[in-house]
Amino acid sequence: MGEPGGTRGSALAKALPVAIPGGIVVAAAGLSLVRQSGAGALNTIYAEDGSIFLGSSYFDSPFDSITTPYAGYLHLVPRVLSLLVSVLPVSWAAAGLSLAAGVVTGLLALLVFACTRDYLAPWGRVLAAAVVVLVPVGQDELPNSIANLHWPMLYALFWVLIARRLDTALGVAAVLLISLSDLLVLVYAPLALWLWWRRRSTYSLAVGVALGVGLVAQAVAVLFGPSGRELHPEPVKWAPWYILRAVPQAVWGQRWFGPTVDATWLVLAALAWLVVVGVALYAWRTRRPGWRLAVLAVVSSVAVYALPVALSGQATPRYAAAPAMLLLTAACALFLAPTAGGQAPVESDGWVPDTRYAIATWAGVALVVFCFSVWAVNLRIPNQRSQGPVWSDELAKACVAPAAEAEVPITPVGWEVRVPCPR
Repeated sequence: MGEPGGTRGSALAKALPVAIPGGIVVAAAGLSLVRQSGAGALNTIYAEDGSIFLGSSYFDSPFDSITTPYAGYLHLVPRVLSLLVSVLPVSWAAAGLSLAAGVVTGLLALLVFACTRDYLAPWGRVLAAAVVVLVPVGQDELPNSIANLHWPMLYALFWVLIARRLDTALGVAAVLLISLSDLLVLVYAPLALWLWWRRRSTYSLAVGVALGVGLVAQAVAVLFGPSGRELHPEPVKWAPWYILRAVPQAVWGQRWFGPTVDATWLVLAALAWLVVVGVALYAWRTRRPGWRLAVLAVVSSVAVYALPVALSGQATPRYAAAPAMLLLTAACALFLAPTAGGQAPVESDGWVPDTRYAIATWAGVALVVFCFSVWAVNLRIPNQRSQGPVWSDELAKACVAPAAEAEVPITPVGWEVRVPCPR
């Protein structure tokens, strides 16, 4: 009599390990899609997503599409995603690109959550993963764009490299996909070498080799590829921009900052730095257990911001996205790190242990509340994509006149997708 119920229970137990991560990815993808206001993510296409990647998928062979650099480097993940979307009816292209970007964003969040288990307490792991989807910086371009997946991928790469119990095959696959999609992974080469020297583990060696393979492929693309990129090196300006732009927007989000640095901007920047300095002083005074991870995350944040800004001479909001995520990692390491037996370490520094533990606990609660408040305020910010053009409308106009191919306008103004009319 008990056997059928036991069988159902066993089947449910087997399904849960797959269903829960799958549900998280679906929820994260849905939340990412909701972030786009106005015309919506499912009926708009942004810039390179359509003009470069989808257009190439329609007209080039899969091999040529994947191996062709754009802006001077390879973009494996966006190229593969656009190839998959190109199989769908053209009318589904906008939804397909946005869904693909949303699902990958959810997968990255899940990957980060898996990598953090040895470093952060449960709420810290939630914050570190959720910021992949809810990062309050770069909303003009990041959400639901396959071309801009490399920014959250840069953040995820940090966690994959330092992970202690991630499956080696998964780690290698993640590093290869990311390094073959973004030349900026070069910034993590010293970290990968240091981790291998420090740990001498199979995992650290494998992911280090994978990173090296990706960098070699990117170097070949840069040296011999047909597509170059005009650089305007600014080896110094990245520092004041990091102080005035990256850190303040990481703390408060992008909504309250105008297009130019004005008095309001400077006040918000000053308040942000008061928060950052206060956190740093508190961490130093109380000798927080996660300070090593916090320092590593801050150094990585500076490096990930400095490299693209110094090379391009620009400080666009998207450049601050991965640095903002890494700054949150530092805060989580200080306030939401796991503690032995649920107690803060006792040290003879003049603090009463119970008092210190209570302050640390409330500081962690405050961090969680603060982050979700900032993310809620910055969840949906009007941008160029919210104004259209609407893909279905423009496609209908393009199909009126018979021709071999059509140029369908997308956002922002001046971008378009070449589509074969027989499709």
